[in-house]
Amino acid sequence: MLGLVRGVFAVARLLGPDRTSNLGGFLARTFGPFLKAHRIAMANLSAVFPQMDEAERKRIALGAWDNLGRTGADYANLGRLVDFDVSQPDVSGRCEFDGLEHFFALRDDGKPGIFFSAHLGNWELTAICAARNGLDATALFREPN
Repeated sequence: MLGLVRGVFAVARLLGPDRTSNLGGFLARTFGPFLKAHRIAMANLSAVFPQMDEAERKRIALGAWDNLGRTGADYANLGRLVDFDVSQPDVSGRCEFDGLEHFFALRDDGKPGIFFSAHLGNWELTAICAARNGLDATALFREPN
């Protein structure tokens, strides 16, 4: 199994971030609707939005599958997704950052600090960016229930 995962990651790295993300989204949108989780999502959307038509609920559910597929596919390329470099803070890249002054203050003042992030998308990018730019970081999470 480990060999299979390594092989998938190797192919994903060869494809690059954009093509891998697109492929992950396509696969999840294609196969996700056949899973029990999709039926649960559709039932939940119907319960929460009874006035919404079926086509709109399907669009939302497929969007969730697309996001999940892209997020999973991105794992192979996480290191390539973080392109922020503190030595060139004005250079635009793949990631957009707000509040960089807080990052620099945390890195430079020697005091501990905490970043909070929702467990949505690739929340791990914060820790990768911190480590790459001289800020000691550890990622903690609570197991979902």
